[in-house]
Formats: sequence, C-alpha cells, structure tokens
Amino acid sequence: MKKIKYLIVFIIISFISINVKAVNCSTDELNNLKELANNVEIIYDYQIEEDKENKQIDVYYTIQVLNMNEDLQFRFDKKTPTTVSEITNNSYREGEKLTVSLYSYTEESCTNDLLRTLEVDFPYYNSYYYYNKDKCNTNPNFKYCQEFMYTYDKTFDEIDKLFNDYLNGDSSNNINNNTENNYLIYIAISAIFVVLITVIIIIIIKRKKKLDI
Repeated sequence: MKKIKYLIVFIIISFISINVKAVNCSTDELNNLKELANNVEIIYDYQIEEDKENKQIDVYYTIQVLNMNEDLQFRFDKKTPTTVSEITNNSYREGEKLTVSLYSYTEESCTNDLLRTLEVDFPYYNSYYYYNKDKCNTNPNFKYCQEFMYTYDKTFDEIDKLFNDYLNGDSSNNINNNTENNYLIYIAISAIFVVLITVIIIIIIKRKKKLDI
C-alpha cells in the first residue's frame, strides 16, 4: 500500500514539475534560444589522399562548428548528447550525411527543447576532374567536368569518349553557326544591293520626266 502511495506522490510531483516548467518557460526565452540555434553553422573542408600508382584518390571531410552557444547542446538521433569536439574531431567520407539536433541546455526552465536539426551532406568528389583539371578548365561546360559529382559508375575511358563526342559536337555547332552567319551576311548584302538599284532607277525615272517636260 505504501508503494502505491509513493507512486501516486511521484506522479503528482512529476506532473507539477512539468507544468511549472511549461509556465516558467516564456515565449521570449524560447525565441531567444531558437535564434541562438539558427545562428549555428556547420561548414566542411576536405583533404585528398592520392594513390598515384593506381590513379585513385581518397577524400576525407572535416567539419567546423560556428556560433555554438553554451545554452545549446548537440544530440545524435535526438537522444544521445554529444559535444562539439566529438563531431569536429571525426573525419567523414564522401557520400555520408551528418545529422545532429540542437537542444536547449540551460539551468533555467527552457531546457531539453528541440530547437533545430542540422544536416550536412558530404558530396562525392569527381576523380575525373582531379586528374583532368587542365582539360576541364578549358571545357567547363562538359558534364563530367564538375568538381563535385558522382562518377563511380563510369571509367575514365568512358568519360574520355563522351568528352571527344562533346568536342565534336561543339565543332559541328561552330560550323553550323559559321554557315548561318555567312548566310545572313549574304542576305544583308543582297538586300542593300536591291535597295541601291531601286533608288538609282527612281532617280533616273525622275530625271527623264524632267527632261521630257
């Protein structure tokens, strides 16, 4: 019987505590915490390790957290607390995604509230671009000349073939453009010639009429 009484008292106290927290956590306080959370940024940098013999690269990303505040706390899966150093001391591979949530973490009433969830996608690095920078800098519009993109489904030989097709396509376009430009110039010259002939004929006719008079 005593256990039941203790359980009831515990439930009542917990309920009162929750309500007191809800009452004491003002809208202004919560908004201030949300503003702090919105100012937090996660930026990334990358390092490339090259295997020259096999012509392969490994890409590793590191992150930096900006504008973190002591009234905020990172959590994984909205449950497990983690520190800034724990997530910044890790390295991440291309294609990974980092998801962390920001919670309020104060000694006051507004604590343990989810404020924001941050997601960081670490993009795939284009190894073809890495080994063909000169070619890509000259032809930046070629599809596979983007620095960050997924290219593991194609070999360098396959991309080189597409690159040659791209160059040939550009050459054809240049020929077509030159032909079209020449055609327009021919039309313009012909039109000017017709106008000049017409003007000359009109002048001759007017002079002839004056002489006849």
